[in-house]
Amino acid sequence: MLDALRAKLENAGLEIIDISLSRLVVRSNDHEAELSLHNLYRMIMTSPRENHDKQLQHFTQQVYDQLHVHNNPKILYPLLAQDTPDPRIHSPWSAPLIPNLLKLVLCFEQGERMKLLSPMDIVRSGRSMKDLKKEAMENLFRISSSHKPKLDSLGQYRFEIGDGYDASRFLMIRYWFEKQEIWVALPSRDSLWVRTSPPDQQATSALKDSFETLPYPLLERWIQLPQDTKDPQQQENS
Repeated sequence: MLDALRAKLENAGLEIIDISLSRLVVRSNDHEAELSLHNLYRMIMTSPRENHDKQLQHFTQQVYDQLHVHNNPKILYPLLAQDTPDPRIHSPWSAPLIPNLLKLVLCFEQGERMKLLSPMDIVRSGRSMKDLKKEAMENLFRISSSHKPKLDSLGQYRFEIGDGYDASRFLMIRYWFEKQEIWVALPSRDSLWVRTSPPDQQATSALKDSFETLPYPLLERWIQLPQDTKDPQQQENS
């Protein structure tokens, strides 16, 4: 993987300062970036060989865009993360969504680049958290409302659009499943599964396998949403 990635980065005109299976430091002109390769490596190891070239090219384009951000507009979106303590001084802003399971963070997308909002970013914006979350949800709805989940062989509905916001669509799940009792799984940032009946052994096993192999893992358990339960974001705001 590293030789193929190195070749693509160099072909894109990027200078490699350091590269290993866990870390990449790359430079272009006066800009330098340090990135983790953990999720890329995990993705490559769990995907068909014929997809590897496309995945490496997409990653290379993301790195290039991060170092060459021009006039792309910044668009605010919500993201979900595991609700674990973050001791870093400059950790991103977050709010518990489901205590000890999920928390909400916000990110700016600019081109292929995502930047999580820090408390200082929020202060500099001069806006309230209520307004920022409202804008993020409106943007999520705008890119999501035309999509429909696909039914898989296990009888469950999947959102796997691949734009980085599939798990975030959990925040508006009642748009598609308005009042019925549902069970929801979020094995990774890029997967959202929904069942209208309790998960059986096959569904539980599939979730466990996906959580252990997919990049950006989130939750290894199913979440039950009783009939008439509001969207998680509406619950947080109420």
